[in-house]
Amino acid sequence: MSKSLRGGRSMIMSMDSSEETEESIDDVVSSRFSANTHSLASDLSRASLNSMLSVYSETGDYGNVKVSGEILLHISYCYKTGGLHIFVKNCKNLAIGDEKKQRTDAYVKSYLLPDKSRNNKRKTKIRTGINPEFNETLKYTISHTQLETRTLQLSVWHYDRFGHNSFLGEVEIPFDSWNFENSSDEWFVLQPKMELSTDIGLQYKGELTVVLRYIPPDEYLMFPPGQLQGVSHGKTVDWMDSQGEEQHLWQKMADNPGTPVEGILMLRSSMGKRQL
Repeated sequence: MSKSLRGGRSMIMSMDSSEETEESIDDVVSSRFSANTHSLASDLSRASLNSMLSVYSETGDYGNVKVSGEILLHISYCYKTGGLHIFVKNCKNLAIGDEKKQRTDAYVKSYLLPDKSRNNKRKTKIRTGINPEFNETLKYTISHTQLETRTLQLSVWHYDRFGHNSFLGEVEIPFDSWNFENSSDEWFVLQPKMELSTDIGLQYKGELTVVLRYIPPDEYLMFPPGQLQGVSHGKTVDWMDSQGEEQHLWQKMADNPGTPVEGILMLRSSMGKRQL
């Protein structure tokens, strides 16, 4: 066998091992964890189990590259199918991932926090340059009530085929109050590595199926639009704390007087008065 062939084969093996480092760690953690959660799995839905009980170890170099740049996203959700689509358009002004070669080979990775399991990870293809065009859609299927408890984490990485990948920045987008009716693209500034939030105010506690029907006292009297925004009889009130899916169902009921409207709401412990 020629030296060139041996060298070529060695290079391919190095690329494969580098690219699969993250996956192999996922496998080890997943196999160890599954034995301890088998009995609990029968009592929880698969989606809830993944979101509440996942363990994950991240690999890569943090802090060796100064974070810069922005990422352009279009986020949409289909209430009928439960499909969450994150369309990653492009990034601009990214940091240089490899100073020696003055090169950036970027890709985008996503999770729906707090779940950082392998099944919850999505990745784009690798694109070269500090202004890469991705035009890829990262897809999830999740009920809207559970989506309200999640935070989208999108991180950008430089792919190093012979070493550790370098962290180029991230954004975190909480979905508890996200407006999915917004059809426009949005730029997000990349941030340094963030600590996982310890806020557990929106833990998944179960769901409640309700059927609402609005019957106006007069067929010409429609629901006052202001009352959907924490305002009652022209005054701001602190007892109208509906949000997310609750507001969506409330608005649907108001838009269809006399018609029963069914929806699924997430149980929460924050039903008391709150500051507006």
